[in-house]
Parts: sequence; structure tokens; C-alpha cells
Amino acid sequence: MARVSVFELMRRSEENMGAVNGKVKALVMELIKQAYHEGIEVQITSGYRSAAEQNRLYAQGRTAPGNIVTNARAGQSVHNYGYAVDYVIVSEDGNQAIWSVTDEWRRVAAIAKELGFQWGGDWTSFKDYPHIDIGGLSWQQLASGKRPKVPAVPERNYLGIGDSGGRVEALQKYLNMVGIKCGIDGDYGPATEAAVKEFQRKRALTVDGFYGPGSLAEMNEALDELKAPAPEVKTAAKEEPEVEKEEQYQKDAQPSPRFKEAHEWVTEKKISDGTYPKRPVTREELWAMLYRIHS
Repeated sequence: MARVSVFELMRRSEENMGAVNGKVKALVMELIKQAYHEGIEVQITSGYRSAAEQNRLYAQGRTAPGNIVTNARAGQSVHNYGYAVDYVIVSEDGNQAIWSVTDEWRRVAAIAKELGFQWGGDWTSFKDYPHIDIGGLSWQQLASGKRPKVPAVPERNYLGIGDSGGRVEALQKYLNMVGIKCGIDGDYGPATEAAVKEFQRKRALTVDGFYGPGSLAEMNEALDELKAPAPEVKTAAKEEPEVEKEEQYQKDAQPSPRFKEAHEWVTEKKISDGTYPKRPVTREELWAMLYRIHS
């Protein structure tokens, strides 16, 4: 039985959530991914509810067939303001809803609470196990226009299947740089997971398909190995042939025609000995010549 894709679970959930708050939706997507990384398939069944939908649910078990599923009338539920969703565990292939409150169900609730949600399973008066919401305000406060502060999605120290964006795209580029073929689309799908596993095998890491601190450290090392310069090969300095040296000395020993008279004068006045007139003069030699002029 093939495992349902996390992308499919997110697609279904987004469709079922409707017009929930954008930040709430981002947290829910993170919940689905983290649960999936732990081997749990979770899907959102509902999110935003209109007044008509809320009243229909309230009537269930009262004036309409079915069991009572809510004590909230229209306007009295966090769902009516886009700050709540309901979830369910599904089978591995994603084709069957599992409504039993199992350890997996409670684990999803624990992850949700870590992300900033409150869980209906913790309520005392009416336990609503599928329900999670951003708490802090009563329905009366919500009805008056107040809105809860929604926490940002926390940054994980690893990347895994279902993730997307610039960090994933960078990883895909790095994998190609170290010789592991991987498409570059910014989505951490099955192909990227397989490429990460290949990298982990080659670097003798735990092969789990998650790009965490250990894989990051090995990737940095692999990239550094690519940047390392080739060993320097030192060669002996090239010696000028003796014949070339002597020819250069002979050229330097003769003054240029336009400086011939000046050359003869400084020699006659003993300002300079006149040797090698084309060679550079040091400061000490210049000082000595000036001293001779004024002495």
C-alpha cells in the first residue's frame, strides 16, 4: 500500500479549511508536515464556518438527526472567525478516516499545542477531540471585533518532505554541486528525499531523508572540499644566463647621449664616480652626492 503524499494531505486540508486566517493556515500546514515526518497522516476536515453552517451543526442531535457535535450557535464558535480547524487521522493510503482517539491522535494534539493551538480534548465541559484553535479570546470578544495574536511558524532545524521555498532550493543546488542529481524546483518531494538519502549514504550518516544539523555539517564539508585549491607546486626561481647579465651591465655602464656632458661634469667634480649612470640611486647615494656639492 503506497503512502499518501504529504502534498495531497495539505491540498485536501487547504480545500477543507476554507477562509481561515492566513497565519492559522500556515501553522496547520506545519502541523501536517511535522506529523507526517513522525509517520502520522493527518488531514483537516473543516475550518471556517459560516453562520448557516454553524446553526446546522448546532441543530444536529437536537432538532436534526445525528449526535450533538457542538454547543456553539452561530457567532459563538471560533470557527466562525477563521481561527479554528478540526482534524482527523487517516489511513496510510489516505483513503479512510480513523476517528478513534489513539496515541497518534493525541500526538497530533501535542504537536498542535507546541505550535500555539489549544486542543478541544483538554476541555472539561465538552470534549471536542478533533478541534484545535488559537485561544485567548472569548466568542464575545471575537464578536466585538477583537482578534487573537497568532504565533509565527517556528523555524525547524531540519528540512523534510513537504517543505518548500528558498532553503529547499538551495539544498537542491548543493546536492547537484556535490555530484548527486536532483531537480531544482524548491519542493522537498520524494525525489529530493531520495537525493538526501543518497548523500547520507555516501557520507556515512544515518539515512532518514531529513536534512538536519548532521547532514548540513557534512554538506558544508563536502562543499569545502570542492573549493579547496590544488596543492601549490613551487618551482625554482629562473636564473638569468650570465651572458644576458653582462650585456645588461654594459648597457647600464654607458650614459645616454643627451646626458653625456652632465655625466662628465659630475665625474670631474667628484660628485659621483660616474659608474652605471642608468641604475637607480638610493637615498643614501643621493645624500652623499649633495654632501659633496656643499662641502
